[in-house]
Amino acid sequence: MTRGTAYMVLPKNRVLNSCEFNGGMYEGEHYELMVKKLQAVTDEMSFRKTIEEFDREAGFNYQDEKNGYFRIYEYPLSYFTNKKGQIDMSKKTYYDKFFSDYIFLLNLSGKNLLLKEYESIGSIIVPQEITTFYFGTFRAYHDRYA
Repeated sequence: MTRGTAYMVLPKNRVLNSCEFNGGMYEGEHYELMVKKLQAVTDEMSFRKTIEEFDREAGFNYQDEKNGYFRIYEYPLSYFTNKKGQIDMSKKTYYDKFFSDYIFLLNLSGKNLLLKEYESIGSIIVPQEITTFYFGTFRAYHDRYA
């Protein structure tokens, strides 16, 4: 079962993320739909709406469950960063902070974000870009204007 979670970094060092979608989040299944949906996101409200639409279109329908699993979480960016100010997806912290097989990260912060990958030096995530990771390792950049 391949899991995936969407994250959006906003101005003022805020991060929103979806619940974890369990199953089929790999390429050739729901991966492309998630990227396509995130390409239309412009702000917090459209992220919330997009995640609801994705839940329905991908057939998860978590929002119909009464247990509160389907929700949007909010964290300060500092929750995800190390002492160097990098979003830390390193081997040491990945399963504490991220844990999904696939991470879909949309940068709407207005600034470059530094990222420490699972086993490498790291990446720069530029504003207005969707970057995907597989267990904390860079997978692909996706242009929001494709």
